[in-house]
Amino acid sequence: EKLNYTKGIASAYLRLGQAYNNLGDYSESQANLNKGLSISVDKMTTAKTNVNIGINHYDMSNYPEALKYYLAGLKAFEEAGDKRAMGSVYNNIANIYTDMGKYEEALKYHMLAKKIREANIDKRGMATSSLNIGIIYFYQGNYTEALKYYSDALKLYEELGDVNEIALSYNHIGLIYKYQQKYDEALKNYFAALKMQEEAGDKEGVAISW
Repeated sequence: EKLNYTKGIASAYLRLGQAYNNLGDYSESQANLNKGLSISVDKMTTAKTNVNIGINHYDMSNYPEALKYYLAGLKAFEEAGDKRAMGSVYNNIANIYTDMGKYEEALKYHMLAKKIREANIDKRGMATSSLNIGIIYFYQGNYTEALKYYSDALKLYEELGDVNEIALSYNHIGLIYKYQQKYDEALKNYFAALKMQEEAGDKEGVAISW
């Protein structure tokens, strides 16, 4: 403010908004984000601020407003050429449609996120998208496709060495086999998850696997 540095002020309001969101104080978060948005002269800051306002609305289950701001953020990221961020926003939009039970729309946006993440060779993003796509197919009762995408996610997480996500993938795969009444395969995957969770000291994960 002493420097009259508008870009910096808008960025600071963005950080304050994120901090208040993490504290669960959505009113203060919105106030700071709105102040930042009103003065932002930088496309990236504008995009991030819109997305964070969307996150606030999503956390408050205000889905129409969340979609509105996510789409505004998406447009700004497109203009700025930030494809990695676009993948994250597509994922956020898909999560809204998932919560609304609009699985075809959710699938559409998860596929868009996956495509962008593949183009960027973003393995973690690709794994997340594959897992989310598997979840949608599971909700739709399409266990064959769900298993395919869960397996893709597992392979990517193994390449990344992410123990927690590997265990989570095993649990998702186990659940598919359970619903297919392939109980030996279900147990095999649950025990694989359990072993990793015990080694990592993940008590909550251990409880879920048990």
